[in-house]
Amino acid sequence: MVTILMAVYNGERYLKGQLDSLKNQTYGKWRLIVRDDGSSD
Repeated sequence: MVTILMAVYNGERYLKGQLDSLKNQTYGKWRLIVRDDGSSD
């Protein structure tokens, strides 16, 4: 299993694309941890 850590700050406009990219990967054993750093969006 691969753990992916994603730090996000005011990244609303990029988040959907990033998540879609992860879902389309051929390796299926992964988990995602998203950390928001006080975004205003």
